[in-house]
Amino acid sequence: MKIALLTNSKLSIPAIDFLVGRNLLMAIGIAEREDRTEDVDQVRYMAAHYQVPLHVFPKTNLAAALREWLSSGKPDVVFVFTFPFKIPETVLHIPAKGFINFHFGILPQYRGADAIFWQIRNREKEGGISVHRMTSKLDRGPLYLVHKVPILPHDTYGAHLLNLSLAAIQVVEKLLQLLASPAPPVMEQDESTAVWYHRPALADLLIDWDKPASDIIALMNAANPWNKGAITYLNQYPIKVIAASVRKHPANTGAGTKPGTITYIDELYGCYVCCGIGEMLNLDILYCNDSFIAGIQFAKLGITPGLRFEKPPTVKD
Repeated sequence: MKIALLTNSKLSIPAIDFLVGRNLLMAIGIAEREDRTEDVDQVRYMAAHYQVPLHVFPKTNLAAALREWLSSGKPDVVFVFTFPFKIPETVLHIPAKGFINFHFGILPQYRGADAIFWQIRNREKEGGISVHRMTSKLDRGPLYLVHKVPILPHDTYGAHLLNLSLAAIQVVEKLLQLLASPAPPVMEQDESTAVWYHRPALADLLIDWDKPASDIIALMNAANPWNKGAITYLNQYPIKVIAASVRKHPANTGAGTKPGTITYIDELYGCYVCCGIGEMLNLDILYCNDSFIAGIQFAKLGITPGLRFEKPPTVKD
């Protein structure tokens, strides 16, 4: 079987290694972007290292470019790993086994461009990789398989991304076994359970200090590392909190204190903030002034107890 791969993500790196090792990968395609990302650089390196032909696709005239690519290489199937451009419907049936998408989230419950963020944000106990035949409708094609991967309470976006990337090897192996059949079994998605999630925007990344500590920590984990944490404001200045932990300081409790209020801060114990129903969060790692700092360093910036973290005035609940 000859396989071509479309990707702009390091999620595909273990799969590339696996396919090359079995002499199945005949070409890699990436999307043309104005910005050079670390992910794309890693894909470029893998293509050069294994001497796999690499093609860069422009967004304009994508259908024509894909047709030429497919006609020259004649792959039996195209695997898609988080390719940023929508594949034109007119080319989906050119390969004998079509285009197959690896969606890094559970389908159909988590459709959309960033299921990983929303699954961690919503404190799901598992994410996964959903493999489906691509159709004209995004994330709606029939499923070949859904491989679930646990999400532990302390898992960050980056940690879960790594787990998914490694799990993709098992998923590719299972898919190859299915594709060996003349008529691979597929399962239609249950539209009654389908939910579409938009790409996270500013409002989705803001800390709501009225929420329980576990919910706030989940948001921080979901935004770590790609957004450098969840966002809050102090005197209208943006600060990102990357990691925090639930702790009690013997001299302070959150009882009767407005959520978001800094109840205690020094260079020994760090910064304590009230949230939820009187819970206390110790801010372990923050990002401000273009720097990553520990909570104990935050005290050196002249922050005093009684100050309160809030949302920016332009963002409303």
